[in-house]
Amino acid sequence: MNGVLLIRFSIEKLNELPGPYDFQTGFLVGKAVPARLLRGMTILQGDTPQTLLGLEYVTVVAIRGDRDLLRREIEPRIVLNEDISRRKAEPLTQLTDELGTSLGSVGIVQPDGLSDTGWCSKGFLYAWN
Repeated sequence: MNGVLLIRFSIEKLNELPGPYDFQTGFLVGKAVPARLLRGMTILQGDTPQTLLGLEYVTVVAIRGDRDLLRREIEPRIVLNEDISRRKAEPLTQLTDELGTSLGSVGIVQPDGLSDTGWCSKGFLYAWN
């Protein structure tokens, strides 16, 4: 059964790092989770609807794939990662059945990387290389 793992980041805390914050989200998640665990999963990224309305300052990485694998292998790596914890927004993660928000595609994780070339994708690839 498929699910979606949402990972919430504080844009303010990401902006303390060099480069675009969407690059940093991909880099942080990519350092925490090896590509082999994400193979075949879809990655999405973008600002929350509340951020677009000026109600918060949060961006999200969403991973869509096997719900059990997300819960058992991937979410713990995210939650326990110190670099991510320093830049998180509360709640850090949420495992859900549906995306429920419109995010931009980062691509599907393939043996040679991701199928997209945006900043978030570049962050993942930099972390994995």
